[in-house]
Amino acid sequence: MPRKATKPPRTFADSFKRYDKPGWTYDTSNGHGNVHEWSAAWDQKMGAAEATATLNGDDPLVIFGLKALPETLDILRKTYRKLLQAIPGWQALDAPVDAQEKVKKVMAAFSKLEDRIHARKK
Repeated sequence: MPRKATKPPRTFADSFKRYDKPGWTYDTSNGHGNVHEWSAAWDQKMGAAEATATLNGDDPLVIFGLKALPETLDILRKTYRKLLQAIPGWQALDAPVDAQEKVKKVMAAFSKLEDRIHARKK
């Protein structure tokens, strides 16, 4: 008697939905981009010139509430996350302009301090 053809076994990744197919959870027809645009935007980092312009002469250490440059990036990242959590309503799509400006300043300060830590390691 011949054997039945079997399907290949499912992998771990097969259990997750793909969001870049039409008709899936995220509807991007109203102008919120697509998965590939989100990924590219995520990889972009605030440049030095943009960070300097955003800070307007403010000291990144003062914005972070630090007295000296942290020894590791981990400490800086933890402080960065705490600062962002302390800003009310910044994650909402209709976030107030005040919250958006605070987030931009924190991001610019993080970018500058991160560059300083990397330069110190070299």
